[in-house]
Amino acid sequence: MLDKPELNVTIGEHCSNPYDCQFVDYCWKDVPEHSIFTVPRLRWTVKERLIAENKITIDNLPGSFSLNDNQLNYLKSLEMQKPIVDWNGIDGELGKLKYPLYFLDFETDGPAVPRYDGLHPYEQFPFLYSCHVLDEKGNLEHYEYLHESDSDPRQPLSESLTKTIGESGSVIAYNAGFEKGVMSRLAQWYPEYTESLQSIIDRLWDQLNIFRNFYIDYEFRGSNSLKDVLPVIVRSMSYDNLAVGDGTEAQVAWNEMIRLKNGDEKNKLNCNLKEYCGQDTLAMVEIHNVLTRQSD
Repeated sequence: MLDKPELNVTIGEHCSNPYDCQFVDYCWKDVPEHSIFTVPRLRWTVKERLIAENKITIDNLPGSFSLNDNQLNYLKSLEMQKPIVDWNGIDGELGKLKYPLYFLDFETDGPAVPRYDGLHPYEQFPFLYSCHVLDEKGNLEHYEYLHESDSDPRQPLSESLTKTIGESGSVIAYNAGFEKGVMSRLAQWYPEYTESLQSIIDRLWDQLNIFRNFYIDYEFRGSNSLKDVLPVIVRSMSYDNLAVGDGTEAQVAWNEMIRLKNGDEKNKLNCNLKEYCGQDTLAMVEIHNVLTRQSD
């Protein structure tokens, strides 16, 4: 194989769908930091056409292209080298919040073969949550629950969560539809927590909406995921040095941890999981603080 000429395969959606290719860094080495691939929500049918025409730089975007407001604002932000921010819109969203603020994040697993009664194949269930609680005076407390054995984590996690989050105050998540889905399933599985969980669901506030609708920055590189937004908004924070770097790695780490006997290796995985999930909620806190200060 090494003696044969290098295959001439055009880059495209197949580089990451259905799986990430191990040669992406090599094959994409000539793609600039800002390109047609960082234009928000540009359809792959359009990208494939431009790739075939060897037009992958921003400058090569045809002037006849019909772009939406977010895409145009990304290009404008890139041209001006600064963010495009609607502070009135952000003020309106922040004005909906009621203290105390609960910053919430779950980590879930969903194996093909259901592990516990009442689950379907690939149905997600939570095994870890992190919750930072910020009061009106700026005091911050942290709560978390990590299930450490191979028993069913859903009931004890539900009990812990409903004790942590009080009956009043906004519950902030990033892409809150995910947290809503987790809690809706918990409410179905454990009716005794339905009222409390529904109260939490009713108070959800999605921080992602700020970056979908009111804050466009070329440094996000066309993404509004928490991992891309955080190091731009809060320069001192990122996910680069965490032992667990994403939700898939968290699933792997948890499945390994629950099979281990008590000891250093299990403790290390325990800490890594808590650090990762805690980073998500602390990230939301720090982003909230930046938005609040700048909008004053």
